[in-house]
Amino acid sequence: MLFFFKKTMMKVILISILSLSMSQSLAKSCSTIDLDKNNGAMAKVKPLDQGYTNTCYAHAGTVMLDAWLHSHGGDKSKQTSSVASAVFSQGSVMSAGLGNISCSAIDAIYDHGRCEKTGFDDKVWNEFADGMGESGLWTSRSQRSVKLMDLLGEIYVKPPRRRGGKNFVRRGYYSKKRKWKKENAQRANLIYCNLDAIGLSTFNSMNVKDIENALNANFKSSYLKRMVGALCGEKLTELKGKQPQCKKMMRYQHAENKTPKKFKNKIHEILENPNNPQPIGVGYCAKVLQKPAGFRGFKKGILGFVSLSTVLDADVCGLHESVVIGRKEINGKCHLKIRNSWGADAVYRNWPSDNNGNVWVDEDDFTHNMGSLTHLE
Repeated sequence: MLFFFKKTMMKVILISILSLSMSQSLAKSCSTIDLDKNNGAMAKVKPLDQGYTNTCYAHAGTVMLDAWLHSHGGDKSKQTSSVASAVFSQGSVMSAGLGNISCSAIDAIYDHGRCEKTGFDDKVWNEFADGMGESGLWTSRSQRSVKLMDLLGEIYVKPPRRRGGKNFVRRGYYSKKRKWKKENAQRANLIYCNLDAIGLSTFNSMNVKDIENALNANFKSSYLKRMVGALCGEKLTELKGKQPQCKKMMRYQHAENKTPKKFKNKIHEILENPNNPQPIGVGYCAKVLQKPAGFRGFKKGILGFVSLSTVLDADVCGLHESVVIGRKEINGKCHLKIRNSWGADAVYRNWPSDNNGNVWVDEDDFTHNMGSLTHLE
């Protein structure tokens, strides 16, 4: 009887020790981290709203870059234009990607310049419709972004076609090209002198030479990139000096259990960096933000899908990009703090949120729905 009592007590003590050890381990591995508090890298990066444009990757990329610049001696009052970055990267505000392209938005800024949010996004959202004389027509910011791109597209005239072989050009091509460029110079002056009439008066810092250079682009996508740079005007600056590189991790084929663990470990490794931790870009199924715990959007195969239509289907996954900016324990489980791009006051039925664009999601649910991870170093 005494032996049985001792054995039972040993089990109770052992279970208590294990439970205490597990709780201490959880507390240690999920100590609260908030990069948007105090002097964190995200402290001065304001929440953004992409509307219905396909620019989540650009919002994630500009947030990562701004956090880096702010925490490495940059002007904390400045933020980068997500809309301009999307155009610099994809030549559009509606081009859908397969995730993991926040790095492409950052690289595009390195190539084309950093357009300030106050010099482009704020003007598009707050003044562009008024400039058109139809302030009530486009009620959302994203609608105004799309309308601006449509307007710019109408201004562009394609160059004459270069016919012939590799070493042969048909007679008359070069004279047509010279005529096209001459007409572009005239168009540039006409645009510059009639900014108010065509609804572009709010972009008054651009110059006629930049407009002409944009019109002389051989492709529409190149034209749009140059034209948006021209609209940014004096608010477009080149990032000087050595800039951080954007690193990537992807979900691999048939790695349903292995990859989420790698994602989780990498997220905690970056957040726990004692030397200036940075936000982490994450590509994932947006459906996880709308579903209760246990949702799994990724199944099997590369990225968990067999077709582009499936991965972009909002009812199945809805591929999306945001940034992780912290963590904390909620009800005994570790939750990641996600800075999303659906506006400061976005509400999530199944997950706690605040009025600063953040939502906390169980780390296991979130990492199992991830397809990619990006970070600056």
